[in-house]
Amino acid sequence: MENSLVNKKINVVPIIRNSWLSKGHDGQFLFSGKYIELEVKMDANTGYLKDPLLDVTKATKEKIVEAFALEGISDLNIHKRDNNFWTDTKRTVKIDRNGLLLDLSDPIDFVKYRQLCGYTDNYISPSWEERNNKLTYKFSFRDEDTVVENNAVTEKDKIAAYTKFGMMQSNINDMYDFLLVYYYSNKKDRDYFPHFSWNIDKYLDKIGTLIEKDVNKFVTIIQDKNYKYKVLIYKGLNLGLLEFVNKNKYQVVGTDNPLGTLEDTIIYLSDKKNNQEYLELKAKVEQKSRQSKV
Repeated sequence: MENSLVNKKINVVPIIRNSWLSKGHDGQFLFSGKYIELEVKMDANTGYLKDPLLDVTKATKEKIVEAFALEGISDLNIHKRDNNFWTDTKRTVKIDRNGLLLDLSDPIDFVKYRQLCGYTDNYISPSWEERNNKLTYKFSFRDEDTVVENNAVTEKDKIAAYTKFGMMQSNINDMYDFLLVYYYSNKKDRDYFPHFSWNIDKYLDKIGTLIEKDVNKFVTIIQDKNYKYKVLIYKGLNLGLLEFVNKNKYQVVGTDNPLGTLEDTIIYLSDKKNNQEYLELKAKVEQKSRQSKV
């Protein structure tokens, strides 16, 4: 979850699931002209509003104050009694069946994004990869920087896929890593869950079949700028070095400090100031991986 203005676009997209309505039916997700309205989330335990800007930087808050023509940062206080910024009906975020594109470099869109982040526990998936983790998720955040458009498969797509495949097919470890990320990104399709006991032909067959079945999925995963972090996180989870807490947050086993959602954990591990923690987790994963192969 971003805590300052950043040159990045996030799409809030509907999660279309199978239903009794036929594919393409006007009411399959929302009827034309209808929309969902989401106010600032209330904390069920305290009865107070959840502060959307709790960990946001002062510089960003100042930009928000300027964009909304407020008098000062104090106007953003969720406990303000009169003229509360957050209870104003204008703060309601409307999303129709086409979703919502948010520019996180724009203070107004940033406020909407942070407000919607309050719903990642049950209504909005924190990332596209996690959209199937809960049936209550109706929408999902999707980072537009990592999306490969799901257009018709072209020869160029196939060439790119087989080129990448050719680079990894002599290395069982690389193929294991890819299938592990695919497994968790594709909501645990057991047919593709990799095993250390597989021989190279088994890996070649599985990945080759996957490319023929869904070449766009292969390219999306392998070209993801956060691929190496996802490999580390999913390996850590699979080896028992990471665990889930509070339903959708990752935490290093033996600690009591949740790293956050998949997106939060990637941001944490990729931050240079956390390089020591990243290297320690990487070393543990590599060591336990070697032990598991014995």
